[in-house]
Amino acid sequence: MTGAVDCIKVPGWDLLNFTALKKLEFGPDIPHDEHEWASKTVLQTLPCPKVEEIESSASKIVHEFVASSRLTSKRLVLNGTGVLDWPTQPPIAPLPALESLDHSFDTVNSTMMSSWLNNMPNLRYLKFGGIRLARGLLFVEWRHIFDAVRDRSNVKGPSPKGLSVEFESIKSAHWTRMTYRGVICQDSSIATERHTHCTDREGLMDENYSLEKHFYGEIRFKDNHGLRYLMDDWDVGMVETDSEEDVERSESKDWGDDSDGQNS
Repeated sequence: MTGAVDCIKVPGWDLLNFTALKKLEFGPDIPHDEHEWASKTVLQTLPCPKVEEIESSASKIVHEFVASSRLTSKRLVLNGTGVLDWPTQPPIAPLPALESLDHSFDTVNSTMMSSWLNNMPNLRYLKFGGIRLARGLLFVEWRHIFDAVRDRSNVKGPSPKGLSVEFESIKSAHWTRMTYRGVICQDSSIATERHTHCTDREGLMDENYSLEKHFYGEIRFKDNHGLRYLMDDWDVGMVETDSEEDVERSESKDWGDDSDGQNS
């Protein structure tokens, strides 16, 4: 075995018709020597592509399937293990049929993802599971996805139907993950019951309350200290404390420096 396999084109691929697909589910297992555990002898025999090359190839496949079934696919499920990132390209057309997006790949570009969400007019269910931000992004960039939830027409439009949101252990800072579940809708008969403020007088760890204040547009992001704190967007003087120590604003580190492998 030399690992020198270069499959440029799959015979017959262009003849396949995906226009009738209702559900797309991807669950690849892509090994990568991210932590440099493999021996040099193994890597010389079986060369390991760069992270960027793996992400680009895997994401391109997803983009091709999504584009081929964009008018019919109602559910998109992205699972799997290894170096996976989607989307890596801006949307080229709306996905009018899509009602459910379950995204549990390794990373997500929140800025690009927000553009895709804006092109899913009939989305009713949105999940991000155990995911982290793509390399080069600060944790505070999660706000682009939060903004996309807040601004959806089925959340605040004239006849909103609601958006079921599930953020399961998303990496929001070096030291914490966020989890939230609920139906967001200006119509209280559709929305889940709102969370009340926690008893912590600073409210810095109250992710449910802080997220809902943002989703319902009840507070400017600048003033949502609890949400900013959970995304490492911390300013001195946000909250009065009994400590005399200064709290420096925390910025996310390089992708490879985080103990969990977090992209920032």
